[in-house]
Amino acid sequence: MTRYKLKQVKQTDEIEQRIRQKVQQQISQPKRQRNFLIPILTIVVSTALIFLLIQLLTPIDTRHNTASKPTLMNIFHEIEGDGVTYNQNYMAFDMQHIRTLKYYKEVPYTEFLQKTNVSTIDIPTPFQVKDGNVIAVNDGYFTELQFHFPHEEEFINISMSRTYFEPIDYDTLAATPADAYGTPIELERLNPSTTLVKKFLEGNGGLVYTYYSYDEENNSVHLTATTANEFYTIADGYIYYIGFSENSSLSKTQMTEFVKTFIEHNEFKTLEFEQATYEASWLTRGGKTMLICLVIAIVSLVGVPLLIQKRSQKVQKMVWSLVWIVIQTPILTWLIGFSVGTLYRDGFAAIGMMLITFPSLLILGILIIIFANKNRITWLVILHVLTFVFAFSTSIWNEIGHNTENDAAMYDFPVPNSTELDSTKTISHE
Repeated sequence: MTRYKLKQVKQTDEIEQRIRQKVQQQISQPKRQRNFLIPILTIVVSTALIFLLIQLLTPIDTRHNTASKPTLMNIFHEIEGDGVTYNQNYMAFDMQHIRTLKYYKEVPYTEFLQKTNVSTIDIPTPFQVKDGNVIAVNDGYFTELQFHFPHEEEFINISMSRTYFEPIDYDTLAATPADAYGTPIELERLNPSTTLVKKFLEGNGGLVYTYYSYDEENNSVHLTATTANEFYTIADGYIYYIGFSENSSLSKTQMTEFVKTFIEHNEFKTLEFEQATYEASWLTRGGKTMLICLVIAIVSLVGVPLLIQKRSQKVQKMVWSLVWIVIQTPILTWLIGFSVGTLYRDGFAAIGMMLITFPSLLILGILIIIFANKNRITWLVILHVLTFVFAFSTSIWNEIGHNTENDAAMYDFPVPNSTELDSTKTISHE
């Protein structure tokens, strides 16, 4: 135990002086302002989580009300698969090659007719209806049906898929008189707005023709590539891509008449080709990207002050300017542009808004960083909060059904009623 002399205890002037200096130093320091950063960020995060839970609990599985209609997906069973079929000459016009597909196990053609209760078209001899099969693929919105009729070494393959692209005009098609291998392309007008493209192989053949095949061993769908004579057109909101064997026993005239009859009279057009096959949730419509943007914004707003708190004002302004230009302005610009595009269902509106938003946010943020020394972070947080509230609100507005009519109109093609078709059960092409 340390012993002190009475004299040492009485000499307290030095201790008192130190206490006075400490108190005066604390009094002279500016009063610490309340930091609103954490509460505001907490509100943003909580709001985002609430919106996320609401959207996850209320998914939208279809674009249209198809409860009263028989759907094609009730006939098929989903399996694994890979590859996409498309016409290599005209893929820039119908964009079939960019699809991401779900694949469905083939069913016999006769079974398909029975379950859909539609009429068939006479298949030219030597092909027979009983040998046919049907494979379906779906890109999330539209179904594509493939009817395949084999006979020994020959085949007829008919692909039929719904599309929102307009028919390609005659002059545009005529601009390509031959394929890349020099095979002539013939054109025939089916009506003033619809042109049938015909390509009959000569010499060394033409571009590769692909169709879907069912692999029974692996229970999957894959592509079969070959060379074939081809027909192609877009008619009544459907893409028809038809091929038949290069050395077929059928004449060009026989196949042409069959194809024209099928396009004009097939009753498959009465089926429901427009069916969403995925559960659309907030995460699948931009919500995931919104959450990523939110996390990046929070990390930058919290991390940067911690890293530069002991730096000079000049350094702090330089760092904040770089963060604002490289990270925060692009994020907020994307959120606003995406939200406007979603609100108006228009990509050009989104791009236009981004062109306006980026320089505006850039200038506003730099001004805040330069002139708002004490409340800089608070103002930047307010900008982020307003942007995120706008983005999430737009997402919710879009989900409660305000875009349903616009979507229906976008994909609303004229489909003939069954009464407009031939009343006979089997339609002959002869």
